[in-house]
Amino acid sequence: MLELANLVFNKNDEDVFEFRAPAGITNRDGSPAMFKMRKLSQDEKKKASGKFTKRTIMLDKTGVPFSRNGEAIFKSETDTDNMIAYLIAESLIEPNLNSAEAREQLDCISSIDVVNKLFAGGGQLEYLIRVFNHINGFGELPLDADGNPVEIDRVKEIKN
Repeated sequence: MLELANLVFNKNDEDVFEFRAPAGITNRDGSPAMFKMRKLSQDEKKKASGKFTKRTIMLDKTGVPFSRNGEAIFKSETDTDNMIAYLIAESLIEPNLNSAEAREQLDCISSIDVVNKLFAGGGQLEYLIRVFNHINGFGELPLDADGNPVEIDRVKEIKN
């Protein structure tokens, strides 16, 4: 297994990591593009979780609220897809998906829309999620021989 700290990312003191962009995203000259992503603080991740979690009263089939000891019972629902897109947009420094220019160029209202539109296919968003998770301490990241994050073919992975 390759050493992550030495090969995949160029890290500076501010928890900013540089890595190869997802497959299919290149510079104008055709060379592989590089992205920069920062590690988010616990407060930022907690804020995102709260922003995309909705708490509602649980109802039975007839619309009557469930209760226990005279108090309503609540359920929480998290809009995971939009929360993930938000976290990716917040953590990416280059390209800056929070900029008005990015939203205007892609005809989007929010940075969440930019993420969903820009990384819609080919496993690109999944790749960024894996990089985000690794940077933020949520998992390991498979590397190729050059120390770059590996694109995973989910069909092959499921078959094996």
